[in-house]
Amino acid sequence: MQVVAFGLGLTVLLLLTFVRTDLLDGWRQTLDEDAPNHFLINIQPQERDSIAEIIRSDGIDAPEFVPLIRGRMTTINGEDVQTRKYPVEDGEWMANREANLTWLAKLGSSNEIVAGDWWPADYDGEPLVSVEEDAATELGVGLGDRLAFLIAGQEIELKITSIRKVNWDSFQPNFFMVISPGALENFPLTYVASMRIDKSKTDLLIRLVRAHPTVSVIDLDAILRQVKGIIDKASLAVQAVFVFTLAAGIAVLFAAVQSTIDERRFESAILRALGVKRRTVLSGVLTEFAALGFASGLLASAGASVLAAVIAERLFELEYVFNPMLWVAGLAGGVALVCLSGFVAARGAINAPPTDVLRAA
Repeated sequence: MQVVAFGLGLTVLLLLTFVRTDLLDGWRQTLDEDAPNHFLINIQPQERDSIAEIIRSDGIDAPEFVPLIRGRMTTINGEDVQTRKYPVEDGEWMANREANLTWLAKLGSSNEIVAGDWWPADYDGEPLVSVEEDAATELGVGLGDRLAFLIAGQEIELKITSIRKVNWDSFQPNFFMVISPGALENFPLTYVASMRIDKSKTDLLIRLVRAHPTVSVIDLDAILRQVKGIIDKASLAVQAVFVFTLAAGIAVLFAAVQSTIDERRFESAILRALGVKRRTVLSGVLTEFAALGFASGLLASAGASVLAAVIAERLFELEYVFNPMLWVAGLAGGVALVCLSGFVAARGAINAPPTDVLRAA
């Protein structure tokens, strides 16, 4: 009971203290050092040249402007999306939400074809669509299926010719649905762009927004800092709760020591009467508690490591990196905590005068 009580509390504290930081650092390491850190949205077609000129004037390459059109899916293979049955619950949300659509002649660097074929750069045939693999799974569609969208009061039907895997961590403008060139060019559209701007050139954004007040600039670095702050605050709140788990473990330890306090007092008196020094008796008691703390720390470190690996690889799809400090903190924390608690609980038995104890016995 003592090992489990201490081990459970230490496991959660180790997870919240070390693993949350390791996961954030591991995710950041998966990002390209040159990955964009700013998004520009709601760019009108006539504003592209002016925005590109402002950006180039500061020595930064102009970003690629990606067209964006909003539409709603109406049918899948002739079935109404509102009444159709989907393989997973998220499929209904995917089909009925307002979709962001774009068209591309060339496959983006953050996309990979996993089924079907991408259209030629000079394609000029019937409207085609490439669907992101998770979206295709949720919608229950595959190659050859047909999707119909309502855009600006007009309906357009698209044939699925490829399924894509998208690297969303690239921070490039990526889409669930990419349309073949020419299919959407006559519809009203805006543009989006992503670029990397160093902190030393933030005045560029001020000039850009002043010249184009309708363009929205999204600072990804600021968003990531806010996310980290929220995670830290939530972790501290959970840590405070699980401190009570450790307090429960200490209470269990005190109860166990108190239940055997008479035996401990008598053993200490016998040893000291036989000439054993008080320091040696104390060392023996601390060794007992150190073994208990080591077992708790070992359980906590192993549990935290296993949970960290599962969370990283299964939940966040990140490569798990072993952190030796987690084991150092777990073992050292377990030994120190249990030894200190045990000494406080048992010091009365060790300090009791041997003569008084033996006379009372």
